[in-house]
Amino acid sequence: MCFCDSRPLRLLSVLLVGIALTGANCPSECNCLEHEVSCQSKNLKNFPQSLPFHIRYLDISRNQIKYLPLIELSYLTDLVYLNCSYNIIEKISRLPFLNVVKLISLDLSHNHLTTISQMTFQTLKSLTMLCSGVGLESTVF
Repeated sequence: MCFCDSRPLRLLSVLLVGIALTGANCPSECNCLEHEVSCQSKNLKNFPQSLPFHIRYLDISRNQIKYLPLIELSYLTDLVYLNCSYNIIEKISRLPFLNVVKLISLDLSHNHLTTISQMTFQTLKSLTMLCSGVGLESTVF
């Protein structure tokens, strides 16, 4: 005969499910919905950390981001839309989109990019819309 009270265990289960549904991995400076994260106009200087892995839509436009990092982007395997416009991005790592194979739309317009490596978009087989803006000295297209 067991006299264990299972209420604390049930409460813990409910809390964990609630946290998962409300976007526990949502960066504090961003707004998160089920599959969407908006960090637009948040005065960010760096790419947001701790993004939910399952997101499909990410808007980091109108910030002061200088660099798109390989590590943070490579975890976003379900990403379909990425808006990086109106930042001060000068450099994109060599293979930033390595695991982001579902990406359809990428907006890099209104940044400080002058050169993009031939490897940058190599894995983006689904990409149908690329906004790169003016001032790009060399591209791979």
